[in-house]
Amino acid sequence: MVFQAEGKSIRAETAFDNRVDALRDLRRAGWIVLETWPAERGQRGYARRRYIAAQASLTPSGRESLELMG
Repeated sequence: MVFQAEGKSIRAETAFDNRVDALRDLRRAGWIVLETWPAERGQRGYARRRYIAAQASLTPSGRESLELMG
């Protein structure tokens, strides 16, 4: 899955950064592979956001865990 902020407001950008932080916890647990694209100086809205997009996919152990839960 690919994730991006749902809008250009400060609230939407903050919510997106919080979602990426939650995904990082799942990555540390070994459930997902996470790739992020950090915001860079010169990009619009740089001062209020850390990421512009993120992509996550399940690892084999994450799939097994979900199957056990289901």
